[in-house]
Amino acid sequence: MYDREKAVQYAKKWSDEQNQGKFHPEFERMDSFGTNRGGDCANFVSQLLHAGGLKMNDEWYYEKGKFIRHIPILNRLIKYFSPKWAVADEQYRYFSDKNNSYSEKTFEAASVDDLRELEKKGEIKPGDLLYWDFEGDGKMNHATMITNVDNGNLQYSGHTTDRYNADVKKELESLLNDGFETKLHIVKMKDPIEVK
Repeated sequence: MYDREKAVQYAKKWSDEQNQGKFHPEFERMDSFGTNRGGDCANFVSQLLHAGGLKMNDEWYYEKGKFIRHIPILNRLIKYFSPKWAVADEQYRYFSDKNNSYSEKTFEAASVDDLRELEKKGEIKPGDLLYWDFEGDGKMNHATMITNVDNGNLQYSGHTTDRYNADVKKELESLLNDGFETKLHIVKMKDPIEVK
C-alpha cells in the first residue's frame, strides 16, 4: 500500500534547500544539477511516490544506468524513463485519472481565497500531489507534493528549485502578484492504494 509518511520522509531527505542539487544515487537529476537541462520536478514527485511504495509499470517507469542516455542519437530512440514519470503534465493526467486507481478526486484553486476554502475543508493530506499551471491554460508546468499541513496551511516539497515544506499560499500569492494566471491542481490520493 502507498505509505504517505515514507514519501514525506524521502522528501525531507532529498529536497534540502540548503544543499541545492542533492539527489538520491539511484536516480538521475533531470535539471541543471544533472545531465539533462529540463526540470526535475516530476522526476522527484515520481521518486516520492515510488519511495511511498508505488511500483513502476509499463506506463510509469525509470531505468537507472542505461548507457543510451549518454549517446544523444540513441537517447532519442530508446527512453530510459516514461513521460508520466518525468513530465509534469503527463504525470498529472496519469495520476488524476480515476481509472488508474491512484486518486479519488482532484481540487482546483485559481486564487488565494480558493486555496483558503480548500484548506478549511481539511481533506488534503501529506502525500497528495500538487501541480502548478502557471499560465492557467490547463497544462501543468510544475509538479510537487504536499508534505505537511500546519494548522490547516498546506506546505509542499519539490525539485528544480529544491524546497521542503514551503508555504503553498505564499507561493501562489507571489505568482499571482507577479502577473501569472496560476491555477493549482491537487490530486487527492486514495487511502489505501493497492500496490500493483
